[in-house]
Amino acid sequence: MIVERKIVLALKKLDKKELKEFLIFVHSPYFNVNKGITLLYDTIFPLLESKKFKESHNDTWLWSVLNPEEKELDARRLNLLFYNLGLLFDRFIAQKEFSEQTFFQKKLMMEILSKRRLPLERRIFIRTTLENLQKNENYSATSAVYQYFIKKIASKKKRDNEVILWLNIYYILEKLNAYVTLLSWKKMYKLDVELNYLTYIYSLIDQNIHKEYPSILLYIKIAKILENENETEEYYELRKLMKKHVVSFETNLQREIYTMALSYCINKVNQFKSEFHRELFDLFKESVEKNVIMENEEISVSVFRNIVFAAIRVSEFSWAEYFIENYKSYVNPKFRDNAVYFSLARLEINRENYPKVLDYLQLINYDDVWYQLGARTMQMAAYYKLGEYDALESLLNAYKMFINREKSLTKERKTAYLNLIRFTKKLLYIIPSEKTKIQNLRKEIEENPSIVNKSWLLERVDELSKSRY
Repeated sequence: MIVERKIVLALKKLDKKELKEFLIFVHSPYFNVNKGITLLYDTIFPLLESKKFKESHNDTWLWSVLNPEEKELDARRLNLLFYNLGLLFDRFIAQKEFSEQTFFQKKLMMEILSKRRLPLERRIFIRTTLENLQKNENYSATSAVYQYFIKKIASKKKRDNEVILWLNIYYILEKLNAYVTLLSWKKMYKLDVELNYLTYIYSLIDQNIHKEYPSILLYIKIAKILENENETEEYYELRKLMKKHVVSFETNLQREIYTMALSYCINKVNQFKSEFHRELFDLFKESVEKNVIMENEEISVSVFRNIVFAAIRVSEFSWAEYFIENYKSYVNPKFRDNAVYFSLARLEINRENYPKVLDYLQLINYDDVWYQLGARTMQMAAYYKLGEYDALESLLNAYKMFINREKSLTKERKTAYLNLIRFTKKLLYIIPSEKTKIQNLRKEIEENPSIVNKSWLLERVDELSKSRY
């Protein structure tokens, strides 16, 4: 079948827009004068666009369409046509990529103007290119290397300090980027690696020039908070710099900086530093507003849920609802429904709208263990607050059985969930008048280091102690 040919497999990876672009490319006499290749692509184009290849679409069928006057298949000539179509496809991909690389186009243009001895055109082109670079400066390493190459071509001096300056900025940014990446990996994967070259990087930075380059300033702050997470002052300095400069950075650089700042805040929240709840939400909100939370027009499931949770934790319920409604379409359709319904259930449980919580939980597909755990925990809370104690007891028994049987959970994680179930059962059998039992239960929960939803249990105990009935 023709669908198994390498060039056809490559073409199948193009979207409809790209397939049509290649059709125009094939028909362009500047790029292709071989009518056989044009006819070949015209024939397979509808099949590629509709994705409806059949077993009958084989070499013999194709040859009869291309050469109806010839009765027998000429495999050598057909293979040559496909080979040449492949060469044309390679050229199309290269041309498409080149058209998006405006810097390299300008660099090549300046070299051509020099080679063809067109000094006036070259001077005008250099001036407009430099003006455009300055106007659209985005403080990335890529921008710095652009500045270096353009100024190097434009310079008439054998040693131009400005040219060297831009080369140094590029080098420092690349080194700092590598350093903060390695620091992140070291923490994430517990790598036993010594990273001592920040002092060397600092030695390269000219205090009067390089250190004033905004992205260098931010990378230095990120490096310092990664080296010592207790340096909260450095973090707040980083936030000031972000508010001042990050809007002028390119999207990828903005995303990197926000990712690092978010990682720092998440670690602080995990260390029970409650003052970082608002910081985490603000970072997520800014990254959404600046459109840097998405990558390739998609928001990952975990990021989507974390953003909603961060908003709920600081009681930004309206914003959380706005985010779910307006950004759910950016979640992969395969995982979207679960992420949306779970997030809505989490939102409604914090609004104390328990019937809605149960409605949303019924819509979740429980193939994922993570959703099973989270949803059942919310279901427990909803049943308790609704006074559905029989349903709650039945759920607790089923939940306990599920935890004990689930092989993917570690022993420590199982203990934490089983403690939640155990203490929730104790809540069911204490009456408000038994003040001593309530006090003892609170002490037991407080002293236990391994409980899921510990704060919820303590709130329920406090409700019992304040009750008059």
